[in-house]
Amino acid sequence: MNNTQFAKSAIACAVGLALVLVLGGGCASQESYLPKCRQRALLTSSVAADHHPLDNVRIAYGSLGGMRHVQSQVFIDGKWHWLKLFRDGTVSTGMKHRNFRPVFFIALKDYYGMSLYWNRRVSKKRKGGDRK
Repeated sequence: MNNTQFAKSAIACAVGLALVLVLGGGCASQESYLPKCRQRALLTSSVAADHHPLDNVRIAYGSLGGMRHVQSQVFIDGKWHWLKLFRDGTVSTGMKHRNFRPVFFIALKDYYGMSLYWNRRVSKKRKGGDRK
């Protein structure tokens, strides 16, 4: 291999490495977020509503360890079942969160409106103003 071929190979390797670093890791920092119970409840209930009548999906509101908490339910075969979100994004019926004490239940469409209001309120507090 002569010097010209070596130089071309070195440049090709450097360009390849740069592409791997940029595409694999990215130049900008990435943010990731874990969903709160309210987002999980919206996701699990909306997935359930794709497979069951909307009236058969609801959100339970209550407390978990002294903090506000929500979890969704679906009505199947004459019984309300708790919904669970798995790490891979699968939604399935499952158990109620341990120590969760539901106080009342709300329809999915009504809860969605409340959630939008809550997110706007939190966003205003964090940003320090009104966002439209």
